[in-house]
Order: sequence, then C-alpha cells, then structure tokens
Amino acid sequence: MVEIAFNLKSYLENFSYHTFVKTPGGKGVHVVTPIEQKYDFHKVFETAQLLAQPFVEEHPNLTLHIKKEARKGRVLVDIYRIRQGQSIISPYSLRGNKGAPVSMPLPWDKLESLRSARI
Repeated sequence: MVEIAFNLKSYLENFSYHTFVKTPGGKGVHVVTPIEQKYDFHKVFETAQLLAQPFVEEHPNLTLHIKKEARKGRVLVDIYRIRQGQSIISPYSLRGNKGAPVSMPLPWDKLESLRSARI
C-alpha cells in the first residue's frame, strides 16, 4: 500500500495536484487532493476516472473494478467514494472496531514507517 500511495502521489503531482495522505483506521490508505468547489460530483468523478485509468493500466497489481470477484488479488484504486451520497471516514474519527483505531492524517514521510493502517 505504501509503495502504491507514493506512486499515486507522484503521478497526481505530475498534473499539479497537491496530495495528502491519511489512514482510514481500517484497510489501506487514502490519498486525497483538494479541488475547487465549482465542480459537481459528476465532473469530479469523470476527471478522477480519466486520471486513474492510465495509472491503473501502468500497474498490473491495481484495478478500478469494485467487485471483489473481479479484482483477483489486485488492489482497488477506489475512486467511487467521489460520487454523491458516498462518504469516507473523517480525520481523527474513531472506528467502531476492536482497539478503536483512528482515521489519521499523516505527513508523507511518516507513511513509510507505518506498520498498519489501523492507528
């Protein structure tokens, strides 16, 4: 996950996006970027698809297929949270799981030493 996150960071920065990373307090990591509020959900999702598709095609261990059966051991680049009605866990939120893991923003240099997405 860490290597994928850093690769995605570099890829998005080639398009002049400024990226941030956070743990969700569960699986994986979230790579996020601020955007202007002048775009609707459809336009943002469409742009995310246009950006994600070539990135996924360059990395055979990644997929945009949301159904688990279609992934077959590949990591989902989840652009589907961008749609209206979807959500992600807010930073500093406790998760309702054993040990109460926390969704936590991180500086990029701390991501490399992370042992688990559950903080």
